[in-house]
Amino acid sequence: MKMGLTVTLHKGKGKTTSEPNNYRAISLLPVVYKLFESVERRSPLHVCYLDARAAFDCVWISGLLYKLHDKGIAGKDLRIINSTLRNASSRVIHSGCLSEPFAIEQGTRQGSICAPFYYTVFVGGLLEQLQASPHGLKIGDVSISAHTQADDIVLLSLPRSGLQRLVNICHDYANRWRYTYNPSKCAAMIMHRKQYTRTQPQVIIYGDTTIQEATSYVHLVITQSPCGKSPLNIDVVKRKMRGTYFSTSSVARGPAGVNPTTAMKIYTMCVLPRALCIVPQFYRKAVCPWLLLPLIPSFIQNGVGY
Repeated sequence: MKMGLTVTLHKGKGKTTSEPNNYRAISLLPVVYKLFESVERRSPLHVCYLDARAAFDCVWISGLLYKLHDKGIAGKDLRIINSTLRNASSRVIHSGCLSEPFAIEQGTRQGSICAPFYYTVFVGGLLEQLQASPHGLKIGDVSISAHTQADDIVLLSLPRSGLQRLVNICHDYANRWRYTYNPSKCAAMIMHRKQYTRTQPQVIIYGDTTIQEATSYVHLVITQSPCGKSPLNIDVVKRKMRGTYFSTSSVARGPAGVNPTTAMKIYTMCVLPRALCIVPQFYRKAVCPWLLLPLIPSFIQNGVGY
């Protein structure tokens, strides 16, 4: 099936016939190979959205230090990191009241500048395994089997069996490095340009738990569906932006409200990035995402009372 015949086709347009670069190489391939390609091109895409359970808070400190050392961080630098992560404590502040101190025995402490780096190092081995797996989706020689954003992983494979093997890799890695995924918040989906009819539902297993098949799933604030289309709802966008602003600004709110300078920083660092995260929906509707900007005052009205 891999053996074919190559014929040359002259590009024409007055180009010389003595120059090899003026010819196209056309492959005459066996019918069986073309049939295989036709089936492959029309195959649905099997997707699994994995949600790590309290990912940053459950990082195994000893495992993280081992991986940092494996990356070449050693000596004084590693001792300093070890000292900052070990024997840490914290107190919860709520409504102006402080709780009693409690020990932090694991995790990278969200809000820390180094937390994203630590988590990337901690799951780096998993991403390498997924990229090296022959069961994931590839474009040419480039593996695109595992799209990752912080603790969210999207696994992609053409056959269902390939997707199951990718999930097994995640399960085994999580067990080895002492964290887990939350199957109740994970979802499987079959994507196809047209409505895909199958004789039986897709079954993906994480350990001993079945990951439910979904007809829609919200990933990074964008609603995914089997046909790849996301409904555009400007009211939903405004509601998410308001929620982001008020939840973030509540920490900085004083008796007179939020300082305008602080409010603008919250807007530029938190609110706007989340709005632009939904840009693909606006592009599909040929709407410039910057048209969102004039709507900002109405999104966060009454939010600044300083």
